[in-house]
Amino acid sequence: MYDAIDLLCREREFSGALLLTREGEAVDKVAMGFANREAGVPVTPETTFYVASVTKQFTACCVMLLAQDGRLSVRDTLDKYIPEYVHAPEMTLFDLLHMRGGVPDALNDVLAGRLEEEKKTTSLSPREFALYSEREYCAGSSMRQTIDLANAHPLRFAPGTQMHYSNTEYRFLGEVVERVSGLSLEEFMRSRIWTPLGMTRTGMGRDRIEAVSYLRFEGDWLPLPKPDSRSGAGSVVSTVGDLTRWLYAVMEGRLLDAEGWKDVFTYLDNYGMGWQADARMPRGWHGHSGSLLGYRSRVFFEPARKRTIAFLANAKPQNPSGDDNQVFDYVLCRLADTE
Repeated sequence: MYDAIDLLCREREFSGALLLTREGEAVDKVAMGFANREAGVPVTPETTFYVASVTKQFTACCVMLLAQDGRLSVRDTLDKYIPEYVHAPEMTLFDLLHMRGGVPDALNDVLAGRLEEEKKTTSLSPREFALYSEREYCAGSSMRQTIDLANAHPLRFAPGTQMHYSNTEYRFLGEVVERVSGLSLEEFMRSRIWTPLGMTRTGMGRDRIEAVSYLRFEGDWLPLPKPDSRSGAGSVVSTVGDLTRWLYAVMEGRLLDAEGWKDVFTYLDNYGMGWQADARMPRGWHGHSGSLLGYRSRVFFEPARKRTIAFLANAKPQNPSGDDNQVFDYVLCRLADTE
């Protein structure tokens, strides 16, 4: 099975790193492709990648740590912390943690819709528009801009009634952590999560990203900008080794007490607090994925047999329907269900 994974990676020109473990021991490790194609720098197991939405499980853990410290309650309404948002009195931190606030997603709802409209009338070539779109996704925004954008759009539904994936909701949660703790989100994560777990290669900011991301377009590898997000929705930079340390800490119940972890993994509409009950994985696995620019991330763990999967990549295919990561995910699912 492991040889088949290596072969598939080579056939698909995979660029990234993968670490599979059981009982703390590596059972397969892949590192191939280039961290920087122009400079000829190869990917290694220690290469740092932007992990995109995998950040959300760290943000959720921060909120739960503050709740454990008695500095907030997940049943608090958002206006206690971000009164500038007009709909804040209508939703709780619990709603946001489970993506049930009804807040439109600035990326997948607002920006994606605008780009679809622009595509209909653009004078740019397909290649130019593809690069333009990726750069638009990379454009950062301040919390003030995030709040203003959210204020300009109505809620999708009454908070707490259904689930809709929203990066904006986790941006709000990251801001709550900063306002309550008096620290930046990076400082709080480092002091309460990364340093205690020995995650020495993990941080935030474009300067920490070693793997350049690429868009694969008509046979070319087009370099993309590195994001510099510092938000609770997607900002963490890490390695497959550090992410595996995190997964074992979660499995072993470290950082939070038992009740806290129980709350984290109480799923509503298949979403916990920064974790998904992924339909692609066999029963008993927990995980989350991330995708922005050319960066792709996947983290999964199975507590029953203490198995983990950490996957990081730095190339985006031109045609999403032919995404090599979809094939790769299928192999991971087959592996995950195999002794």
